[in-house]
Amino acid sequence: MKKEDKDTLRKIAIGAGSTETVNRYGSASAEHLKALRGIDQESGQILDRSLRRVAEYGSDINQRAGFSAELVKTAKDNAKNIIDGKDVRVARTEDVPGFGKNHPIADHVELKGGKADLASISQMKFVNHPENMIDSIAKGEGGKGRDLSRYMDNKAIDLPSEQVDQVKAYCREQAESLRNQAKAVESLGKSDLAKKFRREADNYEKLEEKIRDSGFGREEARNYSRNPEWETAKDIAGISHSAGIQGAQIGAVIGGSISLAVNAFSLIYGEKDFEDAAISVIADTGKASALGYTGAFVGSAAKAYMQQSGSEAARALAKTALPALAVSACISMGASIYAFADGSLSASQLFEQMGGTLSNTLASSMGATLAGQILIPVPVLGALVGGLVASTLSGMFYQAFSESGKRADLARQRYQEIKKQCDEIQVIADAYRQHLEITIQEKLSVLQEGQGQLVKALQRLDDSANADVFAQSINDFAALLGKQLAFCSRAEYDDFMAHNDSTLKI
Repeated sequence: MKKEDKDTLRKIAIGAGSTETVNRYGSASAEHLKALRGIDQESGQILDRSLRRVAEYGSDINQRAGFSAELVKTAKDNAKNIIDGKDVRVARTEDVPGFGKNHPIADHVELKGGKADLASISQMKFVNHPENMIDSIAKGEGGKGRDLSRYMDNKAIDLPSEQVDQVKAYCREQAESLRNQAKAVESLGKSDLAKKFRREADNYEKLEEKIRDSGFGREEARNYSRNPEWETAKDIAGISHSAGIQGAQIGAVIGGSISLAVNAFSLIYGEKDFEDAAISVIADTGKASALGYTGAFVGSAAKAYMQQSGSEAARALAKTALPALAVSACISMGASIYAFADGSLSASQLFEQMGGTLSNTLASSMGATLAGQILIPVPVLGALVGGLVASTLSGMFYQAFSESGKRADLARQRYQEIKKQCDEIQVIADAYRQHLEITIQEKLSVLQEGQGQLVKALQRLDDSANADVFAQSINDFAALLGKQLAFCSRAEYDDFMAHNDSTLKI
């Protein structure tokens, strides 16, 4: 096998090994695109709000930040669940049938198997004074502000990251204080008031357990309402970086394993000494790790945008190994591009080699993920063998298609030549047709004139003198038709009849 073929196979193996990572992290990034655009291109669902729409609201920055926070939490939670391999999804209640607009208790609900889990409803609060809100929940009308005790039945109350610890501490302090008050008033015989204090203390303790970190702070939520495009790009970049770390580890394992095997054989057959072989393994592992990181980073981002593309074809390609193999394919074509740049390849040769490399790489990826796993159900080894088999087959297919393309070009050229000849013949035919039409018109005019003279001669046929005139008219008309009659006058007819040896030819 040629060195470039070995390199291509190594790149394909690393890309194929990262396919699952790229798909998982790419789908996670796609959740942020849903929040940004307000539509799920895969299902066709149009969401109640989007980050872009919220950024255009005329309300103050804090209110916009609250709306943005609900969308961002949905995207972040779903992205994490996808990365962790969980089937649970989170949705805003406005986007779930049955909850309606502005639900009085819940902002979010978890979906299991596509169905809402009513025990999972949660409320999100991004406010300036969270302690007042907690009092209104724990004490109801006795709290500082309106009665929010309805939130006690929620699974969780999501707060900005910077408020979580202080609010939990506040809940503990209030619970302890209320229990002390309960003891004090109970000693005075005020049992009903003691029960009230203990009930409120229980509520504070429950609230401490319900307080949940939303995963981001108030200022970050404000940033989403100011510049949602940039914040979404940062989210996708962060997820892609995590994918790249995973890809680097996969690349190091696969690339290092291949290099170890290759250099072991070189060591056995005396082609390298131990030091050179060790250096080669270390260098190859480093390169493979870098390729794994780059491929997974770019691939996961490409997967996200393709998965949420408005193009049905792009969404279909997102389900294949194409995003994971995109970087490998580009790197594999690098040699051809450099050769074209230094003048050793013509443009036609460049496109031919790029076409062969691209079809080889992408087809090999399919073999690595399908054929190899069927033939040898061992992840890495199966991918390697599958890539080798598919690489060979794809090369054969490409050559066949290339030859067919050349034949098609020759056929197209021959068609153009024949068409040109036909066009020239058509021009000549049109000229002959026009000439014939003119000639016929001229002949018809002459014939009509001769016919008129013949009719006039026939009308004057009343004596023997006019008979000769009529005979001459007949002969003239016959000449127009290309015929020569036997007699031009009565005298010629009489002379013919006087000779017995004369024969009339008709």
